[in-house]
Amino acid sequence: VYLCNNGAYETFEYTADMLLSVTQPSILASLIERISISNGDGDPIVCTFTADSAGNVLGTVQSPFVYPMDFTAAENLLTAAENFRLGSRLKTVTDDNRTGYGLDSPQAVVKIAQREGLYSQIDSDGGYHTYTLASGTITLTIGDKDGEFFYFCEFDGTCYRVSSFLITAFLNADANNYITGNPADMGGETMQSVSVQTGGGTLDFYAAYTEQVLPNNELATDESGSVIYDVNVTLNGETIPQDAFDSLVERLGQMTVSGKLDAIREPEGTPRWQMTLTTTQGISRTLAAYSMDAFQDVLAVDGVALQTISKEALEIALGEFAALPEPTETKTE
Repeated sequence: VYLCNNGAYETFEYTADMLLSVTQPSILASLIERISISNGDGDPIVCTFTADSAGNVLGTVQSPFVYPMDFTAAENLLTAAENFRLGSRLKTVTDDNRTGYGLDSPQAVVKIAQREGLYSQIDSDGGYHTYTLASGTITLTIGDKDGEFFYFCEFDGTCYRVSSFLITAFLNADANNYITGNPADMGGETMQSVSVQTGGGTLDFYAAYTEQVLPNNELATDESGSVIYDVNVTLNGETIPQDAFDSLVERLGQMTVSGKLDAIREPEGTPRWQMTLTTTQGISRTLAAYSMDAFQDVLAVDGVALQTISKEALEIALGEFAALPEPTETKTE
């Protein structure tokens, strides 16, 4: 009787099914529109994804609440989906073996919806080919743990082993960890208007973009081929420098929350301030701050309050525009 390495034993443990080639699901981050992750009996975590004009990913948590995602969290979730790989093939899932794989009470059920699009691939001979990926939804059902580094996973009616490292993002999914800490950052979208209301008055910024036209009636473009615009910015109807508006948008994007609430809170009373941001693509977001204590406000984004923000945050972001005008008196006859 001799001792041997586990790897030697596992080498001869393969079944005929495990020796069959494995066709990987085609998952492309650039084509993913929606990811749903169900862990246990609670509400599924549902995230949707779009790309802005600069190609940056904009993610939104749609369930269990609606809230803009952190850009890095959105990228990481898409990368985890694209990097998913099936391991060794086991058996076709049946009613008899489903329980043994833990698929009747799965650790997670992941649904990845993709739109139709093109993707490229290099074959075994080094040839470069372009294919069309049809729209559809890929469902991954993650069952029990198999040893120290693997889980059972059902895909398209067959059970596979998958590496635990590849599914950590799904097993540890938490919507609260996805939300943005910079709620006024609209990504690469061009800002068209910013409207701020406080007890001291209103600031309405509006940027009008007009394409530059050459003498031959063609649109003027820069070195990269992008159309050049003339920009006219107004504040409450009065023209202000474009640089001042650009600096404001940059400061707003850097405005950071100070903490998270224990649970979703229903804001009460009148907000200390409210701000609506609108991009040239028509994307709009409203932030409202409700007094919490001497130093913090409860921050609601499109009506959902999950975070707190410093009472000085808006004043710092407004910079030279922080001295708001006095409110206009309304006379009644």
